[in-house]
Amino acid sequence: VHFAVADNGTLVFVPQLQGEDENELVWVDHRGGIEALKAPAQPYIAPRVSPDGRTVMATIGHSFGAGDVWKFDIARETMTRITFDEKSLLMYWTPDGKRMVYQTEDGPFKIIVRDLEGDGGEKEIFSMPQPLVISGITPDGRWVLFSQWGSNDSDVLMVPIEGAQEPTVVVREDQDQGDSRVSPDGRWIVYESRQSGQLEVFVRPFPAGTGKWQVSTGGGVKPLWAPRG
Repeated sequence: VHFAVADNGTLVFVPQLQGEDENELVWVDHRGGIEALKAPAQPYIAPRVSPDGRTVMATIGHSFGAGDVWKFDIARETMTRITFDEKSLLMYWTPDGKRMVYQTEDGPFKIIVRDLEGDGGEKEIFSMPQPLVISGITPDGRWVLFSQWGSNDSDVLMVPIEGAQEPTVVVREDQDQGDSRVSPDGRWIVYESRQSGQLEVFVRPFPAGTGKWQVSTGGGVKPLWAPRG
């Protein structure tokens, strides 16, 4: 709420600013050029382009704990709602584009796999009492990467997309690590680490191996691989 009080005690306030959380989905090229998609302005969070480049999924919600996943068809210019719990966030496409993995923002915090082309069924593959953040799916479509959110000693973990197995530790170092993504050839993992006191981006072999390389200076977050790796 925005408010002010006059000398005579009168209170003036604005209960809500219309459209303050709305934004646009846009393409940005390597030169910084911007082209807006013909999707309606909404409070979009974490858009993801489908493997075939025809569709964009994003969470629509005014906060990280109150949103649902929607799908925008670029050619048809249509929006389709995917989830209806108002607690969905951070979805990722499987490499074949037939399913998505997303997390729920309500304890216990869950990782869920949902069918996008069949009956729309979904399956919970992992849950924990503490908040978590999923950061991607391995290129072979077999594993989901995630880390504990808000922890000073979080590690990078992965759980099989089919479930029925405890998480496997991928990166365990001092301080916290997260926002990890595996390279298109499946040989490397890039991630954030706070070892130096601020978040920097590192690369190391995946799923195991020796060596680690820092690829950012002066801070770095949310790394992404180019399609060719």
